[in-house]
Amino acid sequence: MRVTIITLSIFALLIGGYIFWWNSIADTAISQFEAWKNARLSGGITITHQPVVTSGFPYRVKIDLEDVKITRDQSGAQFGFETTIPTFWVLAQPWKPTHIIFGTLGTSSHTWTDGTATKSVSVTAKTALGSATFASSGKFKTLAIDITKSQIQSSSYGQTTADRLQLHSRMSTAPKKTEGSDAPASDTQMPTWQVAVTADGIVFENGNATPLGGIITKANISATVDGRPKDFRTKDSIERWRDQGGSVEILDMNLIWGESQISGNGAVSLDENNQPLGAFSTKITGFNNLLALLEKSQKLDKQSLKTAAVALNLISKEDENARRYLDLPMSLQNGGLYIGPFKLMNTVPLF
Repeated sequence: MRVTIITLSIFALLIGGYIFWWNSIADTAISQFEAWKNARLSGGITITHQPVVTSGFPYRVKIDLEDVKITRDQSGAQFGFETTIPTFWVLAQPWKPTHIIFGTLGTSSHTWTDGTATKSVSVTAKTALGSATFASSGKFKTLAIDITKSQIQSSSYGQTTADRLQLHSRMSTAPKKTEGSDAPASDTQMPTWQVAVTADGIVFENGNATPLGGIITKANISATVDGRPKDFRTKDSIERWRDQGGSVEILDMNLIWGESQISGNGAVSLDENNQPLGAFSTKITGFNNLLALLEKSQKLDKQSLKTAAVALNLISKEDENARRYLDLPMSLQNGGLYIGPFKLMNTVPLF
């Protein structure tokens, strides 16, 4: 009898201790979230929502937020935006709080200012899920987002659907692109953001409003961004990133849009005049469609278009399906876009 009482007492203490531990983790998660929200205020970002609801006991800690609104007013170099999400949830296992899973429900809407114009997009998806991992210090490590069967209403392109949209990214470090440096190892490393984006089965309802037709069969890009700009939308931040050796290396790119297909890899940065500077290895099928696009956008006059079309068709090749394609280096230099030795069009400074 005594042994039974002791056993039950120990069992009760363990259960009570676990309940206390679970609630401590839930309270810590809420307080960390509130601290993160308050830190956003210094950047002009305000986040509001209904009272936080916790659930998931005993195997997980889940936080539910309703009527989430994220806003930033336009001021100075900052751009204004507003995002609303009907339901946002986050969950984690109590014994692994550095790995979270999150998702949204309902139609999210987003508006932002582009100069003096206001643009908007709303997204409704069958599933919208993500996961993120953090170091024990709270520093971001990896992020993955997966959205399936989405309907997108855009002020620019109207109604659009997408079978699947995916994003994967992680933060790491890489050696700085310096030679002969005797600086300490900690001074020869720069932060690197690795990112991969994939889109499948994008259909624009108003295909005439898009450059190459109404269907993007496949689009994917894998790249690394060396350096860590604070804000890609401010001139000072981008120039500081450039001056510190920042660049974007495109490891792999493939786009199948209508009758055109572009694949390749390369790297791009900015020169001292904020002109795009880069070099790429590319294979382009349906390049005549791209030339017509340049004419339509008034980037190439008719005579230049005719000259470029003749030259590019002369050096193009034919694949097994009798389609003409270009297998040439592409470069951004001296204020122009070049395919092989031919200058296709002028470029303009980013700022």
